[in-house]
Amino acid sequence: MNQFGMDFVDICLDLHNSEGYEDNIQTEYERKFSPYGPIYRLESKFKGD
Repeated sequence: MNQFGMDFVDICLDLHNSEGYEDNIQTEYERKFSPYGPIYRLESKFKGD
């Protein structure tokens, strides 16, 4: 993403067990794949936005 002029805003390596994400609405895919490991979350934005 850095190659395309983007900055990382927020990175979470375990969405369901980290503070600050209590209001996350769990998707069907999160329910399906949670038993196999943590769900990651990445938020990015274009530089200058």
